[in-house]
Amino acid sequence: MQHIKVLGHNIAYQEEGHGEQTLVFVHGNSMSSSIFDKQLSSSLKNKFRMLAFDLPGHGKSDNAIDPEATYTLPGYTAIIQCALEKLEVKAPIVIGFSLGGNIALELSATGIDLMGLIIIGCNPLPHDTAHILDGYAKDIDMDFLNKDCVSDTEVEDYAKLVLQGAVGAAPKFIFNDVKRTDGRSRPILMTSIFSSHFLDQAAWVSTCSTPLAMILGENDRTINHQHLRSLTYGNLWRGDIQVIPGACHAPFRDVADEFNALLEAFVETACARPKKSLQFLPPN
Repeated sequence: MQHIKVLGHNIAYQEEGHGEQTLVFVHGNSMSSSIFDKQLSSSLKNKFRMLAFDLPGHGKSDNAIDPEATYTLPGYTAIIQCALEKLEVKAPIVIGFSLGGNIALELSATGIDLMGLIIIGCNPLPHDTAHILDGYAKDIDMDFLNKDCVSDTEVEDYAKLVLQGAVGAAPKFIFNDVKRTDGRSRPILMTSIFSSHFLDQAAWVSTCSTPLAMILGENDRTINHQHLRSLTYGNLWRGDIQVIPGACHAPFRDVADEFNALLEAFVETACARPKKSLQFLPPN
């Protein structure tokens, strides 16, 4: 684990692999970069440089200096953008899981040069507060995301929700990540979202020209699959939502090999920019 000073915060991040293309991973609410262990330790590191950040208030990063400003979609986005600038990351592909997907969409509208976006288990949020929850399953319990203090049972239930369908208890590191998270981050984020303090993401995806892969687990019961298909997309990879059979909310963990292969296919088919042709001047 490494650290970088970003807007007054010590931000923790993991770096693995080498390659011309950089993959940037952004975790979900009350998680950390450890959730991407099956990508960071995989053969992907033989092809790509990979960076995975702990958001402020999460993992091994500092808690926010100004929680009301930082624990929002624009606040998190500013941290990631500044970190990428300091690390001199050029034209990355950003992979965002759940809340991380919303941050990735927010980042894509800042003007930063991105090669592509992969959004996993994520609802692009609208400014219409009456319909913010349309992209989530009707029976999902959102109470946890409004609480700063939660019990061990609630933490364990949330950790299991992130890994729906997993046999037995969630891995200990996920439980520890949820427990470690600055509890203030959840209600502050939810308040800012219902105040429309963010990009209108549902509108943005209809005009965004950056190659976008929307990925869902077949058995993800937190997301309204039909709602995501009802949105208009400006540059949706393969023209449809990519559904991974047998996977739940975190397909990159449930079926890591299938997800990693899909990631590679996206990079190869959607994110290759044409090389500049050489110009030969005629002899004098």
